[in-house]
Amino acid sequence: MRTPRFCFGDSGGGAISDHNGGKSVTNDAENVIADLAPDFDLSRYRVIYKDTRGIWDQMLVDRTGRFAGFSSINERDLPAALAKLTGIDQSHHWKSSNSNAAGDSMTPLKKAVTRRSEELMRDRSKFRRIVVTLYPAGFIGLRLEKCRHEETLSIRAAYETAAQTRVMRMQAERRKGKPCLVKRGRL
Repeated sequence: MRTPRFCFGDSGGGAISDHNGGKSVTNDAENVIADLAPDFDLSRYRVIYKDTRGIWDQMLVDRTGRFAGFSSINERDLPAALAKLTGIDQSHHWKSSNSNAAGDSMTPLKKAVTRRSEELMRDRSKFRRIVVTLYPAGFIGLRLEKCRHEETLSIRAAYETAAQTRVMRMQAERRKGKPCLVKRGRL
């Protein structure tokens, strides 16, 4: 069986589409879920699938991430199936894992996303990584790893600061022919 196409959304759902070749998603549901389990915590997703007839239904997944059965949605259109499943029209929130990222719109930020950077900063006697959090309200939070105090600034202010830094760097290079602050590690 060819691996079915899997799509994901930011609302805690996944959609599987049949390729019309080999075993169908319906007939091989346990293996389809088992193939996706290493990459996704399926116990946190609502998984729907489109069968060879073009009908969207739900694949039930238990707390351990294993296939647990089917539930009828009986829709031919993905946005309609999602609306029936969640009660919300989410057609613009879904992006195919096989699609061209440059041509698709980005998923809006619905919850805070936190990532640890590789950038180190000295805090008293220790070097700590900088942790970055993007908040849906339009703010960026910056804190040192294992510290509670967080500095915040708006995404607009971060962009303006980055643009001003670039302009200052270009002006310094033009004036002196070489970057002065860049060599000292300040810009």
